[in-house]
Amino acid sequence: MRPDLFADEAEQRWWRHTLSRFLSSVDVVAIATDTMRALREKLLETNELVSNASTRSVSVSWESSRGVTRSLLAREGVDIEKGVDAQMLSHSEALYENVVATSSDSGAKALAVLWGDILATIAFYDAHADILHDKVEQPVWGHVSNAIECIAGAATYAPGVDGMPSVDELLDVLRRLWASRFPEVKDKGEDSSLSWSNWDVRVYAGDAYVSLAGRFGADHREIVDMFDAVLADPVPQVRLQAVQNLQVLSHVAPEKMWALAERIAQNESHIDVLGHLLHDVIPRFIWRDVERCKMIIEIVRARSETIHRDDKSGRDTVAEQLGSLTAQLWCWQNEAMALEWLKAWGSDPVAHHEFCTAFLSMLRGAFFARYMDGEKRDTGLSDRSQQAAMIILDACLATAEGSYTAVTSGTVDDAERNAAIATYNAAETVIGHLMSQLYFGSGAYADNREGLVGLISPKEMHRFLVNYRPMLSLLAASHEPSTHHHLVQLYEFLIPGDPVGVFDSLHALLTGVAKRAGYHHESLAASVIVRMITRYIADYRSIFEDDARRIALIEILRLFSDVGWPEALKLLYDLPDLLR
Repeated sequence: MRPDLFADEAEQRWWRHTLSRFLSSVDVVAIATDTMRALREKLLETNELVSNASTRSVSVSWESSRGVTRSLLAREGVDIEKGVDAQMLSHSEALYENVVATSSDSGAKALAVLWGDILATIAFYDAHADILHDKVEQPVWGHVSNAIECIAGAATYAPGVDGMPSVDELLDVLRRLWASRFPEVKDKGEDSSLSWSNWDVRVYAGDAYVSLAGRFGADHREIVDMFDAVLADPVPQVRLQAVQNLQVLSHVAPEKMWALAERIAQNESHIDVLGHLLHDVIPRFIWRDVERCKMIIEIVRARSETIHRDDKSGRDTVAEQLGSLTAQLWCWQNEAMALEWLKAWGSDPVAHHEFCTAFLSMLRGAFFARYMDGEKRDTGLSDRSQQAAMIILDACLATAEGSYTAVTSGTVDDAERNAAIATYNAAETVIGHLMSQLYFGSGAYADNREGLVGLISPKEMHRFLVNYRPMLSLLAASHEPSTHHHLVQLYEFLIPGDPVGVFDSLHALLTGVAKRAGYHHESLAASVIVRMITRYIADYRSIFEDDARRIALIEILRLFSDVGWPEALKLLYDLPDLLR
């Protein structure tokens, strides 16, 4: 280690420590220089030859939250060491640890023990309620609600059997839990996410009612009637318990289920709760009760733009679900109303970009259903999917082109320019998403080729090129290099289907809009183009006997070699010999 290598003392210590770690793993006979061997000996003598173990390690483990809970309560003035508050906490914590140890498939004995702990905890609370600190209320009833929800949701729960509670006994406790003030309504502007803690009593009470409804709602009308109360709760996390599991009423109270679904669609104010209705419930009935599903969707669609959205989340879950359901109804179920929804919202792809993106996400496999074998073939599905995608693509391209022209003209002020950029980005994002569905659905992505891919044979590839030529031509009009790259990769995959047609399309793309967008400056572009041309020369050399196509080949290689890509320059230099 040269003395002048580092001037700073801290750097010298760091370098010495680094060398000690390195030399600890090197056998002394493998060291070539006397100076380095001497340094190793010196480090060994001074006990500085440390091992080359990891400087940092991370481990994750679970332990009881008892200490954290007590620490929080102590700050609120609760005596956690002695007295009835400490005893109450011990009962509550023991109950919760039993909840953690009890799974949904635990046997009757475990559920009976848990029920006994619930009764003991409630009895102790009632006996000392007048002297307990008010801060003890939430954790105690929170843990009771956790335990009740555990029993109600257990598949092995059998009322009144082997020490397990009857349904009426569970309902007695649930009424007390439902009267809890927790969770309290958040102030406007607080976190609007749908997360909750295990002390949010009514959340777990609502979930317990929902769990009991499917099995016992027919004989205990109180359980079914509680859905009205849960859906009227001021806290969205509580309402969510009923909304996301509304289908449990389909066997015990189907008409009530649809009435509640309509009420949620009309009145639910939290966008993510409303999104759960569309995501968790409607798809279960969209085939067997399509008219009612369409009614619910139309209600939500009509008011969706007036629902408050939290900008923090960055997502519009209602628009996403409307997009998926509209695709399902039109492409798979041939419901004409859904096509009208698409035309209405797809005409403004910027305002409804989540809708358009979600719609297109459904079509990855549908685009290729006409090429499947036997009963899996569904030409109608592909036709409707293609028609829908073209509606979105036409609107997006028109929007993107208008914004692109406004930005590049230099005639707009800063505010208009920023608005045009935002509009352009939104439209091009949707275009790029459509391109991704074609690329990944076709089987062009190498990691997908082991599974069910869209196109297997050159014949299928040729049919695809014929069927989707208008869409591919429109995608080539995008101004985004990322879209161009996926299109180029798709063309690479489709070469066996039409070598001449693919090359001509590739040339038009690369020397046209992709050139203006700077695609040839991308390193990924250079590698795939060189690979494609090398393949063409090896497997389809005869197509370059045509003078115009030979000139086109040279033009492509010059485009990439002129900006400095060495592999393109080498291929251009070797081209005369390769084509000879």
